[in-house]
Amino acid sequence: MQSGGLAQQGVVSSGGTLSVLAGGSGFLNSIGGLEIISSGGVGNFEQILSGGVEHAFGTAENETISASGLLTIESGGFGFNDAAFGSIVVSAGGTAEGLVAQNGGTVTILSGGIGEFDNVNPGGLETGSLQKPRGFGGFVIRSARSALGGGDARSGGIFRC
Repeated sequence: MQSGGLAQQGVVSSGGTLSVLAGGSGFLNSIGGLEIISSGGVGNFEQILSGGVEHAFGTAENETISASGLLTIESGGFGFNDAAFGSIVVSAGGTAEGLVAQNGGTVTILSGGIGEFDNVNPGGLETGSLQKPRGFGGFVIRSARSALGGGDARSGGIFRC
């Protein structure tokens, strides 16, 4: 999908690939194969199906990750308001805000990644490394278990760091 292009309500089956380039948008697609969102590209309201994989170097927002699906927020990428019934990984240099680990879902903030205002519902799991200045590890900022207006680990949800 090139600049100004829109892929809407499509289905990418196993073995297929959807590439959203800078200036392009993916909207309401179902991804059972591979989706790559390049820097400057946007994926919005898409569903990553079981076995589907999305790599976001651009923006992935309002995505739903099904069980056995995977969304990776890559370096320079941004995830917003995504729901994990499967797995979301925030890589070094990636930023995520408002992610939700649903029942059976996992959110992992890797070393150098940033996650803020995330929520962990019952049966969900978020893991990350808290970072001190000049230290190593990922940032988990006011995330799960915070009662100060940040994220929240609801009863039955787990946050580990």
